[in-house]
Amino acid sequence: MQDTPNLLPGTVTQVSPGQCRVLTEKGTVIAAHSHRHHSNGGLVVGDRLMLLPAGRNQYVIAETAQRRTLFERGNRRQSGRRQPVAANVDAAVIVHDARTSVYTGFIEQAAAGAVRGGCQAIVCLHRWDMLSEPAKRKLETGPLSEGWLSLPIMCTDAQGAGVAQLKQTLTGQTAVFIGTPGSGKTSLIRALAAEPQQAKAAPRTTATVLTALDSMYLIDTPGFKELHLGPLTGEETAALFGDIVPLTQHCRFSDCTHRTEPDCAVIAALQRGDIVKERVQLMHALSHGKTHAPDPEGSRTGQRRPEQQQQNFTCCRCGLAVTAENAGSRHRNHCPQCLTSLHVDERPGDRAAICRGAMEPISVWVRKGGEWAVIHRCHSCGELRSNRIAADDNPMLLLSLAVRPLSDPPFPLHQLETPAR
Repeated sequence: MQDTPNLLPGTVTQVSPGQCRVLTEKGTVIAAHSHRHHSNGGLVVGDRLMLLPAGRNQYVIAETAQRRTLFERGNRRQSGRRQPVAANVDAAVIVHDARTSVYTGFIEQAAAGAVRGGCQAIVCLHRWDMLSEPAKRKLETGPLSEGWLSLPIMCTDAQGAGVAQLKQTLTGQTAVFIGTPGSGKTSLIRALAAEPQQAKAAPRTTATVLTALDSMYLIDTPGFKELHLGPLTGEETAALFGDIVPLTQHCRFSDCTHRTEPDCAVIAALQRGDIVKERVQLMHALSHGKTHAPDPEGSRTGQRRPEQQQQNFTCCRCGLAVTAENAGSRHRNHCPQCLTSLHVDERPGDRAAICRGAMEPISVWVRKGGEWAVIHRCHSCGELRSNRIAADDNPMLLLSLAVRPLSDPPFPLHQLETPAR
């Protein structure tokens, strides 16, 4: 697209039905448009145009430039269809609320979308100032210390922390800000555009809008719950899960699924604590086109729990051969003699866990209706699970778990006093 006399070059800053706002050397103008103006999903913020005057303060689109890059998201209802989000961007800033889990899968999907679109991905853990010191240390000694994702990661907040570094990185570039609803994209853009102390809470963004600063273009977007980009490719998986993929070369079987196979290097690393379970679950999920890791509490998301698998097993602790009979129900997931279990389920009965660690009984509690349940803690990953007791469980061991707090109280018993009346 070349400059032509009487044609006005510009960049789309906002798209509405039938018209768009375009930033030009004369300021922001309004231009009429239709879907024929671009073969790839119509106009999108960031498109470069040539406008033809059509009257006083009125313009029509004469030419549309070929896009250098394009960030897209998928369509939940139509698999394989792509919806453009922003064009001609140099960087995709993935804004994540630091107060929430970093293992949801959204960051990895957005990073893959940036690579597919031809732009750089930058991760911003926003609202860093709202974290407690223990929470900051947990992130600093976990994901941030592991070279997580092999991407630039910045910790920012609306008060100015990390904003100068991000501004320096984005100088001279066009950046699109991607995140889930309420992640803080708009407040971060306002902090970049003004003095940090002037940045105030912003209303939720409902449309994609480009803001022009002296040295950069920043594109704000509505929050996306999911991006629906489909399965990660092998190259994307290797790039985003560099802490796990190299281990797969040392598995015994070339087609290892890293779930139940013997001599699996991934499972061994998980049991040693070299990698975290959530990352392995995300790799499994995103490689198969799922948008997030499986929910351990399937009922919370309305998913139907799988049928309990009836099978015999040998206790990993006491060696007892345990059969499915005599449990009093279809529920059998721990040894009736020592109450030890094995971390094999993400949701009861699915046998989808990759940890495989021994789960020690540490306590009991009484469920609604008076039924007892055992609290198990995994030796490998530390996860806690509640499991119903079976009819043939060791009654003395159950009672010993129930009275364990009384046998070792957190205060001297001789200091107990009768309360005054």
